[in-house]
Amino acid sequence: MAVSAGTWSGDHNDYAALKDYVDWFNDMTYDFHGSWTPRAGHNAPLYGSQESVDSSIRFLTEKTGLPPAKVTLGLPFYGRMFNTDGLYHFGKGGNAVHYKDIVKRIGEGDWNARFDDAAMAPYLVNHVNSAYIFYDDPGSIACKCEYAKNKKLRGVMIWALGSDSNENAQPLLDAIGHVMGKRSQ
Repeated sequence: MAVSAGTWSGDHNDYAALKDYVDWFNDMTYDFHGSWTPRAGHNAPLYGSQESVDSSIRFLTEKTGLPPAKVTLGLPFYGRMFNTDGLYHFGKGGNAVHYKDIVKRIGEGDWNARFDDAAMAPYLVNHVNSAYIFYDDPGSIACKCEYAKNKKLRGVMIWALGSDSNENAQPLLDAIGHVMGKRSQ
């Protein structure tokens, strides 16, 4: 079952009743910022802001009492672009951008890569056009996979697999495989 991250709609699900009938709950730990939010911010920060991967996983495992082995952590293979003058500043846009299109911009023209140590998330900045792209890269994906393993979660799930393909390579999928490895059934 796909479930929204955190309390946004999570408080409306009867997890106590559902946990006996659902094999696992796919926590959609992304889209924390987008066209529906007044501020530009990370798409899927591991930590930091009030809404994060960590706060959502803790909501499902601590507040609702779901066993960690029934929860998967959602990994976005896309980012969100905003017109803004800074992280968590007022912004417009929030449109989705595929990872394969984001990597083409890194180091291109006026785009500069940055990393938010508090959120454990990369982002791109273009000060000339007042544009920011918030996304995940192989390093942040690997951190989230390590987090999932440390929390003893069921695993991870991906949205959307095809967004990673880039000239016969899938660096985000490779990062997942490297950390998670194959699991015997």
